Amino acid sequence: MDRREFLIGSAATIGCLLLPSPAFAKVPFPQIELFAEDGSTFPVKNLFGKPILFNFWTPMCTPCLEEIPDLNEIDRNVVKVVGLVDLSSQDFLSQRYKEWVKKVGITYDNFCINNQYSVIFQRLFNNNPSYPAFSLVDSHGNHIWGSSGKITEGDVRRIKANLLY
Repeated sequence: MDRREFLIGSAATIGCLLLPSPAFAKVPFPQIELFAEDGSTFPVKNLFGKPILFNFWTPMCTPCLEEIPDLNEIDRNVVKVVGLVDLSSQDFLSQRYKEWVKKVGITYDNFCINNQYSVIFQRLFNNNPSYPAFSLVDSHGNHIWGSSGKITEGDVRRIKANLLY
């Protein structure tokens, strides 16, 4: 199974998440401030309420760009897809960035983490700052699964065996 099949095929099942197995401890998602495209800021907890697949990425990352079409295809009624882009707020708010997002065809929400990635990667990914990265968060704001770098076959098996009913 490749990354595309995992992202599209498993997204429908993520909505059936009940409780993770003991092998997947819940960790509260870091309480960071997000920067929206209109320049406003808000706490990440405002997004919680249904499962979220956070995608950490940067425009300079080729694998990050390659996965955009797959992320666009995930059913937003089942799991919310949110991109957290690693840029300064100044670059994120630039007209050049907004035009670039349209050009590459991103259809899911993206917010700027404005150099807060060290807090996130330290808490969720054992300080392994590798892009792309994913965090699956339950409706209460708990990180229940994460992957730093490309998702592997082993990741897919662990998710299906331990998280999805």
